[in-house]
Amino acid sequence: MMLRCALLDDYQGVARASADWARLSGRVEIRVFREHIADRAALARALDGYEIIVAMRERTPFDRPLLEALPALRLLVTTGHRNAAIDIAAARRQSFSETSGLADRFTWCMAAPIQDGHGAINRTLCFVLPVDTPEARRNELLALLRERARGLSLVGG
Repeated sequence: MMLRCALLDDYQGVARASADWARLSGRVEIRVFREHIADRAALARALDGYEIIVAMRERTPFDRPLLEALPALRLLVTTGHRNAAIDIAAARRQSFSETSGLADRFTWCMAAPIQDGHGAINRTLCFVLPVDTPEARRNELLALLRERARGLSLVGG
């Protein structure tokens, strides 16, 4: 099954050029929302079925009612260090984890989800490596990380 990813509030149209999205080809369907959706009901309808949402600005509040209206949501990402528009307490109540990003500009962080018996992500297994770790070694460690996280999960993967 292909995952769906929504990139919100990309009014400048820069999101697709800001990362190597081609690596997700065939695995993740990406839709860019350039216009802000202010109406909460319309926003919930537009985001229904998306497992991944990238909040590029603080224009779209992710409060408890919206988070509860998005049962497919598994990963909510913000492009900044913090996002005051995300209700962290409400997200925690729905088993989301939070991170403030990389510890510093000298490290590379890789993480893989650990799922409970219902498929909810309730923990993350993570490696933190020096930023100059060669790509081949990072790929090798990422494969190992994913394998170990699947082994710790209580659902098949």
